Amino acid sequence: MAKEQLTGGAAPALVVSHLTKRFGDRSAFEDVSFEVAHGEVFGFLGPNGAGKTTTVRTLGTLIAPTSGSAVVAGIPLSAATGAEIRQLISVMPENPGLYVRLTVQENLELFAGLYGLPSPAARIAAALETVGGGAHQARPLDHPQARVAMGCAGGAGDGNGQPAQRVTVPPWST
Repeated sequence: MAKEQLTGGAAPALVVSHLTKRFGDRSAFEDVSFEVAHGEVFGFLGPNGAGKTTTVRTLGTLIAPTSGSAVVAGIPLSAATGAEIRQLISVMPENPGLYVRLTVQENLELFAGLYGLPSPAARIAAALETVGGGAHQARPLDHPQARVAMGCAGGAGDGNGQPAQRVTVPPWST
């Protein structure tokens, strides 16, 4: 099936064009270009040091690119649009920095507050409903049954021990 049929001809969720990030003389990633359609599952695979995390941090507006351009959730990537982009996207690293003594809901509320999301209760409820909610959502993440859910979320890779980074543009961002 053609990509146009899958997306209904809609603009891509993510467009990256000749993006480069250098730290002094060291290149973290260079001349990266790709597109991700709405609803498409996309991941970065590669060895440690290949630039996966730096690329994700750049697209998530945490660090600025050296050159190139990107459009994230329909918004051009720039220092001026960083806060707007962060309100529309989610980034799931291989090892998320969650607080294990907090429940899933408490972690979501904490990070919503840190990101300055206005009235996050409905988004949090929808996210919890998407993953099944249930009794495990009231348990701290260091509870043995909560670890099963965490194990399903992390550690994705190519099956050969290579980690993956995932960028998700949630459906409510469109």
